[in-house]
Amino acid sequence: MRTVKRETLSINKGKLDSLKGLCKAYGNEKRFFLDLLRGWDYQAKLHSPRKIRDELVQNNYMSRNKLQARHWKLALQDAIETWDKYWESLFKQVRSKISSYDALSEEERHYAYWLLKSYSQFAALMQGNPPQPLFEIATAARLRVAGYVRRTVKRLQGKPPTVKKFQVIKFDANCYDVFEHAGKQYIKLMSLERGKRLTIPLCGHTNIEGNLAVVVVGTSVSLFVSLTNSSQKP
Repeated sequence: MRTVKRETLSINKGKLDSLKGLCKAYGNEKRFFLDLLRGWDYQAKLHSPRKIRDELVQNNYMSRNKLQARHWKLALQDAIETWDKYWESLFKQVRSKISSYDALSEEERHYAYWLLKSYSQFAALMQGNPPQPLFEIATAARLRVAGYVRRTVKRLQGKPPTVKKFQVIKFDANCYDVFEHAGKQYIKLMSLERGKRLTIPLCGHTNIEGNLAVVVVGTSVSLFVSLTNSSQKP
C-alpha cells in the first residue's frame, strides 16, 4: 500500500471556487467536531467512533456548514482520528516518564500504564475519578499513581488540535465516481449541492478506489490516493 499523488488538468474558475468553498466548509466542520470532542464524555468514546456518529444521527444532527450527510460523517471521522493521533503522541511521552520513574513499584507501574490503555479509563482519570482495575492495587497506591499520571499529562499536554488551513477534503468511495472519456480519466466529486457532482479531469491513469483526499492550494488541485502495487494501471 502506498499513497499516490494525482494531479488534475486545469479546471475553470467556477469549479475551482466550488472546491475552495467545499474545502472551507469541510475544514469548519472538522474544527467544530474537534471542539465538540474535547468534552470528556466524547473523549471516553474515541475508541468507538461509530457510537459517536450514531449518537449524532439519533439527535438529528445537521451540518452547520451545509455539508451533505456523508461528508459531515467523514469530517467527524477525520476529527476523531486527529484526536486519537494527538493522544497517542502524548501517551508515548507519558509512558516514557512512567518507565523512568523509580518511585513506582511494579504494581503501581502496571496501573499507570493501564490508565492509558483505554480512553474510558483515561477520561475517568482526567476528571478526577481514577478507575478501579480488575487486578489488585491498594487504594492509597491507586490514588497516588493516578495523581502522578494526571499531573504528568497536564505538564506535557500542548494545545488541543484544530484546523489551521482549509485546503483538504476527504472523500470515501460513495462520494465520487471515476470514468474515462476520449482517452482521459475524470473524477466526479460530491459537492455542497445535493445531486450535483464536480467533474474534474485528471493527468494520467491509475485505479482509484476507497478513501482519498483532495488538496486545493491556490489554483492547484491534487488527489492523494492509496494504492496497492497490483491496483496501479500501466
